[in-house]
Amino acid sequence: MDKEKVETLACKSALYYYGKACNYDEESEALGYKGPSTAARALARIFQNDRKNRVILDIGGGTDSYDAVLGVSIICSLQPGFMCSDIKEMIRLAKPGGIILMILRTETLYYHFFKDKLIPFFDELQSEEKWKQLERSQFKYMYGVEGQLFVYQKL
Repeated sequence: MDKEKVETLACKSALYYYGKACNYDEESEALGYKGPSTAARALARIFQNDRKNRVILDIGGGTDSYDAVLGVSIICSLQPGFMCSDIKEMIRLAKPGGIILMILRTETLYYHFFKDKLIPFFDELQSEEKWKQLERSQFKYMYGVEGQLFVYQKL
């Protein structure tokens, strides 16, 4: 792809997401979306004390320095080839003992790209002692849609 096409696509993409950002809260509320609030409650349970001094990253930059790294609905938007590297990046960004929290739609576990791959991958990371599972629970993601909460601790 030539440079001009890349720049055009980047510009269109930026405009699209800027437009979505303007109405995101209203659209999410109308759908009954519970991902961010579920993540916040889970972290509140984990960090009951000393919350003011915690540094939490909702997928961004840095390395080995965050108390928690969040991925709310991030798995749903990943391409299959990038799934493993992105989750490993979340682990890398968390400091030792830090929390990796992911929320996704339950149906994602059965989507053909992830079916029989995502949970075994999480288990493999645990057997390799990269992290340990603290919680896995189901919740109402939005109207008519169930969600999954995964909470791990970096070892």
